[in-house]
Amino acid sequence: MFFTIAVVLEVAMALPSEGPEVMIGGGPDSPIPGPQNLVLPVRYQSSPTGYPRFYVSDFVLGMPRQERCLSISGSSDLTWTFTSSSDQASFATPNAPNPRYQWSRSRTARKVTCAKGGCKTIFNIGPGVGICENNYSCHYNYPLVDQSVVHGFAIRELVGLKNGFGFAYSRVGCTIAAEGPVVNTVSDGALSLTRSPNSFFKAMIGTLKFSPILSMCLNASAGANFSGVVIFGSPREEVQNGPTLYTPIVNVTTPELASKFLIQVTQWCVGKAEQTESFSAYVDPATDSSFLPQATFETLVSKVNNETGMAPDPNFTAGINATCYVKQTQTCDGFSFPDLNFKFGSANLTVSGEHYMFTTTGPNGTGCAKCLGIFGWSQNVSSIGANLIQETWVVQDMRTWSVGFVKKGTCY
Repeated sequence: MFFTIAVVLEVAMALPSEGPEVMIGGGPDSPIPGPQNLVLPVRYQSSPTGYPRFYVSDFVLGMPRQERCLSISGSSDLTWTFTSSSDQASFATPNAPNPRYQWSRSRTARKVTCAKGGCKTIFNIGPGVGICENNYSCHYNYPLVDQSVVHGFAIRELVGLKNGFGFAYSRVGCTIAAEGPVVNTVSDGALSLTRSPNSFFKAMIGTLKFSPILSMCLNASAGANFSGVVIFGSPREEVQNGPTLYTPIVNVTTPELASKFLIQVTQWCVGKAEQTESFSAYVDPATDSSFLPQATFETLVSKVNNETGMAPDPNFTAGINATCYVKQTQTCDGFSFPDLNFKFGSANLTVSGEHYMFTTTGPNGTGCAKCLGIFGWSQNVSSIGANLIQETWVVQDMRTWSVGFVKKGTCY
């Protein structure tokens, strides 16, 4: 049985089943989505070096179906995918899992025009810029949080999940050029989970008439093929009725932050070393990397050093400017890192050392290194990555304008 819906005056088409199906539910015994929510399965893809992991979900675009593996992004207001273009032959994405999307082969793809599609309304989002060319083609330049920039054009296209659920979506970005680290991503693009009017999250709850709630839980230890869920609409019953403490969403007018589920950190600590400090944060589950304002990050490293009695190796950064602690031993025995805790008013998030650190080989491929999966950056805001929310339900509720955390140990 196929369930189809329509968006923005487009009639959706049922997507035929092809090969093995991906469950749309929280596990093998879960049903196809009911009237209260839709559950999106998440898995992870490892980068060629092993770190970071990218958390993705599988989709299909168009007719005939073209498979897409999209990062679940809490930072991008734009849902986009790498796209073939005859005039961009030199643009390489060596680690993308699928061939580039070919929009010209799809019977259901339609370019968004300046006249009909509201180009500037769609793509003048956050820091993005929508450009009308000859009053017809709607193009965009969109900067990402890793300082990459993607360029492309807007289409309206049939988006489907592999169980046959499909709908027309007028906010798909076809990226035909990019600069920066994004060209090495192990996904085919990004799925927007922000509260922007143009995000995939807002399209889903608006069309399906679900409660405006986005909840998620990630658990990489369960394996790469099924590493968590994202839920549009009502959260799981045990989460709704659990001891979830909420903190208000902060409203800001800064373009690059206005659409985020932004919350305020009031205190944080490493082990028993508390730090009273105020800065904003948002959850971005796309990768196992988190970011803190540079001064806060430097304080964090100092507290980790004090709590562990160790110091990072200044000559080894795992090739990604990471802060790493090195032992010249064959195993990683003897490493121990304290819990990291963030307080958001009445809500709090506790992260174990095994989650905010990652393991790699030491200098010259010898020994063992434990590296912080947290980095400093120039922004005065924190990005809470997938590594800090492992085995934790995150509930972002636009009804009550709040975000909550509840540690469950399992997502299923």
